[in-house]
Amino acid sequence: MPLFQIMLGQAEAQPAAPQGLFSTYLALMGIGSSIMSFVFLVLTVYCIVHVIRNGHDYWWIFLIFFMPMVGSLVYFFAVILPNAGAYKYHHKNDRDYKKDLMRLEGKLQQVDTIATRIELGETCLKLAMYEKARDYFNSCLKGAYANDAYSLYGVSQAEFGLGRFDDALSAIDRTFTDSYRDYLNERLLLKAKILDEQDKNEEALALYADVENKVSTQEAYGRHALLLEKMGKDKDAELVFRTILTNSSVMSSAALKREKQWIDMAKRKLALKAK
Repeated sequence: MPLFQIMLGQAEAQPAAPQGLFSTYLALMGIGSSIMSFVFLVLTVYCIVHVIRNGHDYWWIFLIFFMPMVGSLVYFFAVILPNAGAYKYHHKNDRDYKKDLMRLEGKLQQVDTIATRIELGETCLKLAMYEKARDYFNSCLKGAYANDAYSLYGVSQAEFGLGRFDDALSAIDRTFTDSYRDYLNERLLLKAKILDEQDKNEEALALYADVENKVSTQEAYGRHALLLEKMGKDKDAELVFRTILTNSSVMSSAALKREKQWIDMAKRKLALKAK
């Protein structure tokens, strides 16, 4: 068979290049149209959606999009995987936390470190032991760590639990620095809750609206709706209550259990409005 016919046959055997935006993206990034490239494309899309839904810094999107494979894998192992472990930790019961508290108190007697004190503060928050939590976090705010944003976040949570809203607001405001971006939306939600308790309704309302679709729970939606109701904006409140139910329709069974308080409240409020 002539050489040109062999080459023609090989050319005809090659699959047609995929068309569309994603295929162009893959080609530009030097990724072939293999099964592996499809897997990385799915991972890329998943990671970008995860960034947006969880309110993480948008520079992650640039890293993921312009460094395919590498960016997606970095995000997966740096953000998604650790959060999966934290999710399991979140579902410990009080008995588990009390065991952790005893273990950490013993550890602190042996080696007194900032890290152990922070762990103790976090555990006390889980057990609603707010005074002890505040003391542990405050004890971290010394020397080089005098303005440590994470410890201040812990202090603010503890002060909020104690109903000391002025102190809680003072602590949380100190965490909003350009150098500290962790837990940004969670900190904004806490500030909204503090302002809500101080009857600074308009400020709280704006913050609830800003973070409600960026945090992983329905708390912001629920508190937003309750505040709207308190302000006499019943129709706006009803829309937010309905959003909670819409969100619940696509939740996993674990998420439904976790968000039961807010879902049940939304159902109850909407039932009352229907009468």
